[in-house]
Amino acid sequence: MHGAPRLTFPCASEYLWHAREKAYQDHRRKLEEERLSVIERDNRLLLEKVASVMRTRGQTDSKNNSKHRSRK
Repeated sequence: MHGAPRLTFPCASEYLWHAREKAYQDHRRKLEEERLSVIERDNRLLLEKVASVMRTRGQTDSKNNSKHRSRK
């Protein structure tokens, strides 16, 4: 049986494997950095909202300024 074709220079194959592996790891790192930046941004926005609620002592605006309109 014949296996996969072998390169004449095994070191070239190893070099290509390392080059691909590095490119893949760089790609994964970039995606991870983007994901973490989105999480940090969302956390910062949430923290600002919570701080705003704490400053106003959690009071809610329960005023209802709309007038009741009856259907005729």
